[in-house]
Amino acid sequence: MTRPLALPPEPPLRPAALLHHFVYSVVDYALYMLDVDSVIANWSLGAERIKGYRAEDIVGRNFSIFFTDEDCALELPAMALASALRTGHHECDAIRMRRDGSRFLAHVVINPTYDEIGRHLGFAKIMRDITEEHALQQRSREETTVTAERERSAERAMLEERCRRMVEAAPNAMVLVNKTGVIEMVNRQAELRFGYPRTEMLGQSVDMLVPDAVRPHHAALRGGFLPHAETRPMGKDADLHGRRKDGTVFPVEIGLNTIQTEDGLMVLAAVVDITERRQAEAVRRQQAVDLARSNAGRAMLEERCRRIVEAAPSAMVVVNETGVIEMANRMAEVRFGYLRAEMVGFNVDMLVPDAVRPRHAALRAGFAANAVSRPMGKDAALHGRRRDGSIFPVEIGLNTIETDGGMMVLAAIVDITERRQAETARLRQTQELARSNADLQEFAYITSHDLKAPLRAVSLLADWITEDIQGSASVATLDNLGLMRQRVARMGMLLDGLQSYTRVGHLLAPAELVDIGALIAEIVDSLAPPTGFSVRFEGAAPVINSPRPPLEHVLQNLISNAIKHHDRLRGEVIVSAREHDGMIEFRVRDDGAGIAPEFHKRIFTIFQTLKTRDETEASGVGLSIVQKTVERLGGRVWVESEPPRRGTCFIFTWPEGSEC
Repeated sequence: MTRPLALPPEPPLRPAALLHHFVYSVVDYALYMLDVDSVIANWSLGAERIKGYRAEDIVGRNFSIFFTDEDCALELPAMALASALRTGHHECDAIRMRRDGSRFLAHVVINPTYDEIGRHLGFAKIMRDITEEHALQQRSREETTVTAERERSAERAMLEERCRRMVEAAPNAMVLVNKTGVIEMVNRQAELRFGYPRTEMLGQSVDMLVPDAVRPHHAALRGGFLPHAETRPMGKDADLHGRRKDGTVFPVEIGLNTIQTEDGLMVLAAVVDITERRQAEAVRRQQAVDLARSNAGRAMLEERCRRIVEAAPSAMVVVNETGVIEMANRMAEVRFGYLRAEMVGFNVDMLVPDAVRPRHAALRAGFAANAVSRPMGKDAALHGRRRDGSIFPVEIGLNTIETDGGMMVLAAIVDITERRQAETARLRQTQELARSNADLQEFAYITSHDLKAPLRAVSLLADWITEDIQGSASVATLDNLGLMRQRVARMGMLLDGLQSYTRVGHLLAPAELVDIGALIAEIVDSLAPPTGFSVRFEGAAPVINSPRPPLEHVLQNLISNAIKHHDRLRGEVIVSAREHDGMIEFRVRDDGAGIAPEFHKRIFTIFQTLKTRDETEASGVGLSIVQKTVERLGGRVWVESEPPRRGTCFIFTWPEGSEC
């Protein structure tokens, strides 16, 4: 393997060549030389970049080619070289020309060059394109100037508007007069005091506002004031008057203030009607008396409030905006175990548990941002901290109070330890009651179930006895045996009703879409009404979302009762449904004898019937089951009937979408 031959190192550049190489390579400045005849002797990359000429196109040409025709006509090229020779240095910012004819702003430096013996060899020229820099500086200066002018204009406008508002809002008549005595501005009080509308004063001589006797020499008085214009009051030691539009005069005091404006010196006169001032002084004296009384009343009210807070049965703590306790009552000492002096002046965080303290300031800030009276602690576990470090459950009522010292918060703190204990006891009692009810229902169910067997035996025994004595027994005996079988059957019905009543609410059923028209048809089909009775649905049958079994049981019971208790052999039962107040309202109406109003509540009581046990085969449980079922789902059931008008209407409301 052969190694490549190493090239001999290039000889180092001589100082002159090194300098020439450096000058030629600079690209941000145009660096070149002129001879004594102003002819370009050499060129650089920077000059080519800035001016657009290549070296072969420009070397040997007069440097005046870079000047505008106007500058050449003024002989500025020669003047620049002469200035450099005379002072040893020429520097300026001027417009120069590129090869493509475009102009640019250049920063030019020209220095004469000499040899070792002092002979003039020509000129060294350094030039930089400062067009963009100058434009940026110019824009910056213009923007600064515009901004400053806008700020000054805005400030002047703001000051003028402020002055105008101050003048307009002044409680005294204010009149602005120029140096010729013409009124330039007046306020509302000037209109009230002198009786002229503003438009009748502006542009008129101020002499119109002085009494007739003063007008002839008022111009001289004004002329005497202006040469020595200074702020001064007038009228305290002199008898001055103003003149109203109606010609009446009134005593005044006048304060004169000079104002230097862009339109020249003006005088602002504050005119005070002394009569009104005296009345105002009387009013102020009365106000002072009233204020003293008010302060006394406020002190009395504050003392009353303090006493009320002190006598409150709850711990009361007043906290300022920074969370510092301003006031605490006796119950606060009792509840928290601190002396009053140990709480007032300290942060309220001392009364909250250690675990809450890091975020309590944020909670107070959140309340301050939406400060409205509110209770706290009903739905959240809030606790207070006693001096000994123990905590206790509390409810807190927060109320904001506006005071002279800012917004305060009055916290009413209730120790709910006993209430929580009572709630726990009530919950325990409720659970015990629920267990007792469950046991009672289970007992009722088992009892009714166990009694059926002896009843069946009694009924069977009555049948056997009837068969055995059928031929020999008297009619009365057979009737008594029939009555016994009937009452045994009724007892069975009562036990069945008792079982059904205890089961209400214990059979779970999900909500489903129920077609009411189809449901009524199924109920009628299962009841098989006797010939002569009709059951129909009136109106459009809705489809509702509801548990089907309890609704079917309620409708079946009401329809069955309407047929069973009808006083005729033919009758009609009409069912209807409508949406009302967010519920479905069902109506089951018949054309029977009706129910007297005094029995409207009794019929819903378990085991209650309107006829004797021997007159009807009814247990008296059906309507009780209806009421219990409807009310358990949040509805209501009632009856409308007014005999001797025929007909009874049972109405119940049924929630849509609920489950049982």
